[in-house]
Amino acid sequence: MNTDSTLLQRLKNTKTKELTKTEKHRCAKVEDAYDHELIKQSKNRAMLGKFLVFFVMGIFLTLGLLFIFMIFLYGRGLVGDCFKLEGHYIIGGNTDPEELSDQEVVNVYKEQYQVERGFRFLKDPLFFVSSLFVKTPQRIMALLMVMLLSLLVYGIAERRMRACLASQKETLPNQIQQATEAPTLRWVFQLLLGIHCLKISTENQSHQMIEGLTPLREKISLLFGPTVAEIYQLSYG
Repeated sequence: MNTDSTLLQRLKNTKTKELTKTEKHRCAKVEDAYDHELIKQSKNRAMLGKFLVFFVMGIFLTLGLLFIFMIFLYGRGLVGDCFKLEGHYIIGGNTDPEELSDQEVVNVYKEQYQVERGFRFLKDPLFFVSSLFVKTPQRIMALLMVMLLSLLVYGIAERRMRACLASQKETLPNQIQQATEAPTLRWVFQLLLGIHCLKISTENQSHQMIEGLTPLREKISLLFGPTVAEIYQLSYG
């Protein structure tokens, strides 16, 4: 390649008579190959341009046919019927129709994500289930029983806390410091981190002091009722 370039450069800088017969023949071949490559690249660019033109035309043709089809359906009154069917789905169950209305069944169905979220909480690494190794079926059942009871207590505490926030029309800051009326109990536990119980003992007396209470932590503690407020040495009500 470098030899061909040198030869072409020499051809430009010298007269044709100064070249040998072999060099002239070789220069002719190089020029033919160069012209052939230019023609090939030009054809490729032309084919690519044609492909892009046909591709864009195909898109516009498809959109035009779709638009005409929608106009046809709208004229027949079928589009409105299709839109009406979009928001309908079937919910099957074994509930007595007199026990729950249709709207109540739909509401219960939409709240199933809370159950799934609870089991996701049980599988969370912070629950440390993987640190317990059990083999016998009896111990596995016992572990599942403890986990479900923990989830039940977790759910009740979260429900009670949110109910208190709603009744008092109060809010708590979330992870991005925005006010929310429905914080998770897990996030509330993280907000309570930093509270310490200090026990001071003398010869005849013993005292307990709660350190690390901030206005936000006091507010959270009072949401759980008088028993928790007494534990944290707070006045309730």
